[in-house]
Amino acid sequence: MKNCRNGTTSILVLVCMAVVSVILLSAVSFSLRHRSQLRLEVQMEQTYWLLDAGVGKAMSELKNDPQFEGLTVSVNDSFEKYNGELKIEIDERLQDQSQVTVTAKIQGKHKRSPVTQRSLTVLIDSAIDKDNDRGNKVERKENDDKES
Repeated sequence: MKNCRNGTTSILVLVCMAVVSVILLSAVSFSLRHRSQLRLEVQMEQTYWLLDAGVGKAMSELKNDPQFEGLTVSVNDSFEKYNGELKIEIDERLQDQSQVTVTAKIQGKHKRSPVTQRSLTVLIDSAIDKDNDRGNKVERKENDDKES
């Protein structure tokens, strides 16, 4: 009878340990997914700010040089955790405006990190007062968000 109790107790202990292990593994899995999602959200926010800086750079370049044709800048040194690229393209020049597409792309420095990309096409007034930035007029046309 004593051996039967020891066997039953051992089985109950193993079952309890299995239940606790499943609960702990579920909690760790949830925590890792949540952390990954937070990293992606931070990366998307960084991509947005890079895009915003690109629009400002395009306005500044067009203000100083009306014949500005665009540029591509690697911003790897600016970020501690990311590799990034900013691309400014002048799509077409209209009578009083320039249609500009700005694309910001960021990827974490790890090989399997996701890539986030945002693109924005804006119309920038060509008649910019060089002494007064308030004359700058930007009209947003479209916004494209991607992540992979």
